[in-house]
Amino acid sequence: MWINKTSIILIALTFCLALSVLYYLLYFKNIVIYDIVKIEISGVPSERVQDVKIYGITPVSKKIDLSKVMKHQSSQGCFKSIELNVPDSLSAKNIEIHIDLKKISYSFRIIDLNPIHESDNTIRYILPSTLRSKGTFFQKLFLAYPFNVFLSMTNKVFRLIWVPVLLRILLFIVVILFVVFVIVVFWKYFNGVIKKGPIQKYYDFLTQRKIHYFILFILVLGISIWPILFPLQVKLIYYLIVLLVFSLVLQVLRINQLRYLLFLFRLLVITFIFSEIFFRVLDCNKNKNVDNSWEVYAADSVLGMRLKPNCNEFNLLKTINGDTAYYASFSSDNNSMRVADEKMLNDSFHALPDKTNHAIFLGCSFTFGMGLNYYCTFPYIFEKSHKNYKSYNYGVFGYGTHHCCLLFDEGINTINNKSVPEDSGFCMYTYIDDHLDRVFGSSGYLSYYKNTPYVSIENDNLKRKKIPFLQTCLAWILNNSSTMNHFKIEFKHPKNEEFYKRFAGLVNYMANKYNKLKPYGRFYVSIYPYNDQNKDTAWIKFINKEIKVLRIPPPEDFDRNPSYIIKHDWHPTKELNQYYVNEISKLIDKE
Repeated sequence: MWINKTSIILIALTFCLALSVLYYLLYFKNIVIYDIVKIEISGVPSERVQDVKIYGITPVSKKIDLSKVMKHQSSQGCFKSIELNVPDSLSAKNIEIHIDLKKISYSFRIIDLNPIHESDNTIRYILPSTLRSKGTFFQKLFLAYPFNVFLSMTNKVFRLIWVPVLLRILLFIVVILFVVFVIVVFWKYFNGVIKKGPIQKYYDFLTQRKIHYFILFILVLGISIWPILFPLQVKLIYYLIVLLVFSLVLQVLRINQLRYLLFLFRLLVITFIFSEIFFRVLDCNKNKNVDNSWEVYAADSVLGMRLKPNCNEFNLLKTINGDTAYYASFSSDNNSMRVADEKMLNDSFHALPDKTNHAIFLGCSFTFGMGLNYYCTFPYIFEKSHKNYKSYNYGVFGYGTHHCCLLFDEGINTINNKSVPEDSGFCMYTYIDDHLDRVFGSSGYLSYYKNTPYVSIENDNLKRKKIPFLQTCLAWILNNSSTMNHFKIEFKHPKNEEFYKRFAGLVNYMANKYNKLKPYGRFYVSIYPYNDQNKDTAWIKFINKEIKVLRIPPPEDFDRNPSYIIKHDWHPTKELNQYYVNEISKLIDKE
């Protein structure tokens, strides 16, 4: 029997589809890391760095040596995990591994990892599953084997210019052919129905179960591949469509007992879908902002996120609808603490050898100096006006009180006698009202800080766990709904005694840890002088009586003087920081 051309094409397409499914399930699906830019190891003597071996584990369990990446050469491999082999003579050291991917960076400490195997005087670790690339389906596809081999064989110009264009054209042609195929199939059926004459025949055609199955198949196929093709575009409306399709499936299955309930359910879902579309279109031109501050963050298994260590003069940029809010330089040391840029290190007061006191500043973006160069931050201003103090700026934008607690020995142990060698001095936690929402995990906070830990103090011990699942789900719904965003619907911290006691417990824990570390030091809580950020202080009555609270009132002309706030932003300027330093200096210098 002769096989016609159509049968050959169908067999070929079926074979290709089967191969694609096998490739996806057995190989492509297991790729989680595919765009490594650089790997660095700290806490190891330079002469022994080569003793630490790093391997990428491919989806077929093959080990690839990543030593070239440690020499600042990008890796073209795709891996399901990263393996770290450390000599047992180094396992007790304070070793950290920093991995830069194209869109995100990660930092891991050896002491936080669980060894999985020991042999030949070597301890083997597998880095946590949180280490994964952030990219689209096609970015991942182009870097996966064998497509990456094809791209590497082409010259640089061809790879960067022609390949993406040709692939887009090919994808467009495939989509057009598919649409034409569907139209032809339907036209064939419709033409046959129309020739029969009566309108009833057309209705009968549409009510055939096989037609319902076909339409549902297309819908299910579409909602199934959407998260794969466009992972960054999975919003609330996507899940509403999933619920709508699910109700249609139940309808096709002829579950008569639920017919009325399904009708009401679909009516509600469709109303919500149109609401989402309406407010998405209505607000599409609002807040076209640029903010690259998150590029200096690195994922952290304890803190959720931390500043990248050893940054050198990274330029922080924020624009609001085309207007520049700020453009500032940022540098950090090995402990991810903000430090002076290299061009400032020759400043005269930095070179003074007789700095006998420490001034540790804990807090958030106000302490960090968001939108400001280093010389405009209040830790710097304080150090410059107090020659015998060495300032330590441990403020990080987005941090809350719970993150400050984790900087001590039960967390990441950043603040210790080695990083802060001076015995006398003080530690100051600068408070703003937003810290209450951050400790609680409000929906607004979880919109940009999804991995923040839930921290509490129980019997003087720090307890750390994940934010409750239902709370994160509710926050995701509110943050990804155009309707909710338009009406600014969100949940915040509870204003009750239980929560205020929990918040105060974190402050007390901070003070206790600092006092044990520096017995000759003083611990302060300071309320930053900002009208909108110092109203909710009901927690203060629950802190230890030994803790000195500095209530700094805002300047008398705060509401009239725009120079105190960065234009197009809500963070303080150098002028307000100077006022803050002047006020806290009056209180601190008295003691």
